[in-house]
Amino acid sequence: MADGRLRLTIYFTGALIAILLLIHLSLFSFWFVEGGYYTNMEWENVSARMGNILWDTFYIILLSAVLLHSYSGIKGIAYEYITSSGGRRLIDVLLTLIWLIAFVYGVLPIISG
Repeated sequence: MADGRLRLTIYFTGALIAILLLIHLSLFSFWFVEGGYYTNMEWENVSARMGNILWDTFYIILLSAVLLHSYSGIKGIAYEYITSSGGRRLIDVLLTLIWLIAFVYGVLPIISG
């Protein structure tokens, strides 16, 4: 049962990442911006998004999806090689700690803007 939930998590977060990435690229990088990528990456345009709570939420959701997707994938691979319950518990603790550190490291620039 845990294997099915892990696989479902990977599929769901993969689809969510694809949708959010498409939104990000279409709005900020290529298609809807006159002048393209370089015009939209000017400091005025980037700083205008930094203080907006909706875009902060968007980026926190994107960050969470990417981290959960990678966490689930690495966990699935590790579970193929480590079959003991103690080893799997250690993997869970280590990956959760790494996930929390990466999440805090990624969220700090988003909320500091």
